Amino acid sequence: MAGLGVRWIEFLVRSAHSPRLAALFFLLTLPFVSLTWQILYRLTDSVTAAFALVGAQLLVVGFCYFQYRKVLAAVPS
Repeated sequence: MAGLGVRWIEFLVRSAHSPRLAALFFLLTLPFVSLTWQILYRLTDSVTAAFALVGAQLLVVGFCYFQYRKVLAAVPS
C-alpha cells in the first residue's frame, strides 16, 4: 500500500507542473462551493445573483491559478 501512496505523490508532483492538469485541479474545487450558490439562490430567489456569485468564484479560482503558475515558474527546477 505504501507504493501506491508514493506513486500518488509522484503523480501529483508531475501534474502540478502541467498547466492543463493544474488548471483542472483548480476547477475541480468549484463543486465544493456549489452549496453557496444554492443557498444564495434560495435566500434571494434570484438566478442573476447566483450566477454573479459563480462568476466571482470563477474569477477567484482563475486568479489563484495564475498566481500559482507564476510562483511555480519562479522556482528553479
